[in-house]
Parts: sequence; C-alpha cells; structure tokens
Amino acid sequence: MFTKDPRHIYRVPELESMEWLVHGFGTRHVDVPALFVNLATLRQIHSTTCVAADGRSGVLGAGDALTENTPGAVVAIRTADCIPILLVDERLRAVAAVHAGWRGTAAGIVQRAMEAMRERFGTSPGDVHAAIGPGIGHAVTKWGRRWPRSSAYKGGRAWTWPARTGGSSLKRA
Repeated sequence: MFTKDPRHIYRVPELESMEWLVHGFGTRHVDVPALFVNLATLRQIHSTTCVAADGRSGVLGAGDALTENTPGAVVAIRTADCIPILLVDERLRAVAAVHAGWRGTAAGIVQRAMEAMRERFGTSPGDVHAAIGPGIGHAVTKWGRRWPRSSAYKGGRAWTWPARTGGSSLKRA
C-alpha cells in the first residue's frame, strides 16, 4: 500500500528506509516539475528506449525509462493509463523510472531498464527493489482489440519486492 504525504504524493513505505532516495508517485493534482529544479523527464513514446540522465535536467529526449545515479538528481516519468515503475538499486544507489504501457511492457521495457542499469552502473538484479505505482485497473478500462486482456496490472496498490522474486517482467530481467 501507499502512504500520502502532505504534498499529495504517494510513497512506498518499504522504500522510506533508504535515506538517500527521494521517491513518490504524483497525481494530476501535483505539479511535480515545480517541486524540483533538477528534474529530468522524457518525451514518452511507448518503446523500450532507456535514457541515461547523467545528472542533467529537462526533457532529455524520447524514450520510456530514465536511469540515474547522480546524488541529488531527480528523474520522473508521466503516466495516464500506463503504469509507473521505480527500480531502485539499494547497494549502488541507482534508480530507473519506467513508463510501462502495454506496448512497452510487451516489448520488454522493464527488462531493458534492468539491462541498462546493469550496463551503466553494474547493478545486480538481487539488489533491486521494484515499486509498481498506481494505475488504471480493469474495473475502469474498456479493453478493446488493441489491448491485451491478460494484463497483470492492479491499480491502486503498491507492490515492492526484490526483482528476483517479483512479477513476470521483473523475473525475466
């Protein structure tokens, strides 16, 4: 489950013990860019493209995952009917913010983000915690031909676990 802070940002209690990590899942009622001068984002394209933020801020290009390990830097993605996923390497203090729509999920965006963290930072999957943020659920979505019915998304709950024991996308990573 999530907790909501005074700024209406949803946080994952299991990640709060990592004092170096500023994390949260905002809503349309929170102006996240106004909270951070050093915020890096992407023009999201429903792909498997991962972009290294490297301490930069602003819109860093097109893709669906941002990786970062620079102290004080902030990365963020936006979602509507897609799912936000935060991958956190507790040992190396590295993160990936992942925009996981059904197209990106089917193409392997989570696995690609884990590969990017491995390549860039030396991340080991056993050191990674995954927080799956709130998202749209089956109860409020009309599933058409374009969208697979076998979606594993569960809206409104936070799921966090070491990646080696998590869901199928995380297991494949």
